[in-house]
Amino acid sequence: MSKEIDWQAASLTDLTNHISNVHHALLYRKLPLISALLNESFRELWMKHPSMVKAHQLYHEMQANLLQHLMVEETAGFPLIQASEKDKTISLDRFTSTLGDHEKAHANVLAALAEIRGLLWDFSPPAEFGATIAHCVKELDAIEKDLKTHIHLENDILFKRVA
Repeated sequence: MSKEIDWQAASLTDLTNHISNVHHALLYRKLPLISALLNESFRELWMKHPSMVKAHQLYHEMQANLLQHLMVEETAGFPLIQASEKDKTISLDRFTSTLGDHEKAHANVLAALAEIRGLLWDFSPPAEFGATIAHCVKELDAIEKDLKTHIHLENDILFKRVA
């Protein structure tokens, strides 16, 4: 039985490492898979289901923006937070001045996924559409759920602790 970690009390280094190693790693694994599944589904279904065109476009825009956002966090924000935890003279102003941008990026990702969900039959496509789209929406549902936890850890815990 695993014990829940109190992220309010954990070190910022442990929290940022957890976000990177668990939540970011999941996205790096799943986003290309979903892209491939969505591309295949798009080829098969877009003529019969024009909503696939918008879902395909939204997903790939969201994916590009999200990957860029993860890299910014991992190469600038998180290393700065970890360094400041070790050396209290290091200012977090460069990071805290961008918190609004991070929160907006998070809101945009969740809004895009909500719109994609609406376009893709609330992630429950009719069975006759086949296994590829069923697998695709199952993966989309999983990353949406994980992103809600991931974003909670950042917006509600990490950002509040460093602000």
